[in-house]
Amino acid sequence: RPDHRPPGEMTITCNNVHQSKKRHVRYDHITNQQKVPLCDQRNNAAALGRLHVALLLLAYATIPRGVPAAHALLLPASKPQLLHSLVPRSHSRRHRLSSSEEQGEPKPSCWQQQQRQYMSGPSSSYQKFSAPAIAPLKRQYQKAGGILYRQSVLSQEGEFDACKRELVSLIGKGGSLRLADETTSSVASNRVGGAIPSDSVIVDILRNPKGSIARLINEVEGGGRQGNLVLSEDVPVEVRIYEKTGAGMEWHADDVLFDPAQIEVVLTMENTSDCVTTWEEGKDDSNPRRVEVETTSNSAILIKAGGARHKVSPLKYGRRVILKFVYAREGATLIDGAEQHMKQFASSSSRSKKRKRGANGKKKR
Repeated sequence: RPDHRPPGEMTITCNNVHQSKKRHVRYDHITNQQKVPLCDQRNNAAALGRLHVALLLLAYATIPRGVPAAHALLLPASKPQLLHSLVPRSHSRRHRLSSSEEQGEPKPSCWQQQQRQYMSGPSSSYQKFSAPAIAPLKRQYQKAGGILYRQSVLSQEGEFDACKRELVSLIGKGGSLRLADETTSSVASNRVGGAIPSDSVIVDILRNPKGSIARLINEVEGGGRQGNLVLSEDVPVEVRIYEKTGAGMEWHADDVLFDPAQIEVVLTMENTSDCVTTWEEGKDDSNPRRVEVETTSNSAILIKAGGARHKVSPLKYGRRVILKFVYAREGATLIDGAEQHMKQFASSSSRSKKRKRGANGKKKR
């Protein structure tokens, strides 16, 4: 029993599955507890030292590249995200190579990088973001010379269907909008159309600055010092219908009405015809690239006035209905003589007045 264990050394046998050996165990005669031999104490100290080294290596491995270890040790452990804010731009994986590396110059050493870092200060050495890239649509628009064709422009339920319903009530059977032939100054032939009332749902949808059309136009042309573009109140929104045989347009470039130049928008509402819209792309006028498209329903063509030339082939069958409107920059001024190019169709009110005057004249005679 432990009470009758004699003080001093005892020899006990430890039987194991793999080995059987004898070792000396020392007991304290006062506390009657086992003492750890000196060799075991040294082994435990060595194991603890190895554990400390492993923990230090693990902590060092979690420090982002380029951050001095002294900075990392001073940070609170509860905010590891602060480590990434100390990463210099040259060490960040989100950024491209520095200008010296792109030009083939030798890469500076770690000590040189830290020296430059402290000399330049935190405002210039720790840059987290580079300059924003040009949007893909804007790049495509500029590369084509100021023209862009997009499908599914309006949201189907909220915008396009609402425009389609009101358009049917305006130009459908018994509609309130009186269609007229095009003016003689137009390059088009055999088309009919009319101006959409300014208080209609169609104009509200096209005017909405948060709508699909406004956001698309300002993405490719708006912004910058000149400001955003808005639906012009001087140029009415017109519906244009291709349904007579031979209806089409010759090669032309849209007239510049504003300073700076406006954006002409052709929004296709219906197309069952064989009309083909063709335009010339590219900034080089000597060798332009021609693109041919049969515009689909709910598609839009954005054309910068005075830019790309375009045409519409003569109609042989079917029907094509489009909405034509203008977006101009806020504060843009009208160019002299632009009024004669604003309205392609005679208004229904003016036509009715002429007929009434003619009838009165005949009665008087």
